[in-house]
Amino acid sequence: PPWLDGYRGLSVVGPLAALALSLVSPGTPITGESGNVANASAVATLAAAPWQHTTYISGFACTWGGSTSAALAGLAVSGLIGGTQVFTVMFPAGVNTISSFGYRYDPPMPANAASTAIVVTLPAGGTGNTNASCNATGFQL
Repeated sequence: PPWLDGYRGLSVVGPLAALALSLVSPGTPITGESGNVANASAVATLAAAPWQHTTYISGFACTWGGSTSAALAGLAVSGLIGGTQVFTVMFPAGVNTISSFGYRYDPPMPANAASTAIVVTLPAGGTGNTNASCNATGFQL
């Protein structure tokens, strides 16, 4: 079948069929990337699905360097059913200090409405924060 194109040669029978199906994205895969930013918000957007379809997030990862002074910040995932989720992260003191945070949604989390984007935002790290980036993955169904 076409939904198993990425798994050619895989024989799926019996109880393993459900496991194999869980490995295949049920919709059109999408990604969002912030690129590298310096002391600015790193924003990764999973675009709104067209034609009244729904965007889902399956995970995200953000990395950042330290700042001149240590600071706590709220990494936010907005546009989700149930509202915005906020994860507290720390920008450590020390410009060359690297930190990261990632999260996998299992099962994937839908947007709060059809044709709505899901946005991952890591706020600016402050003076001395020269590098930050976020990447998000998901699909539209």
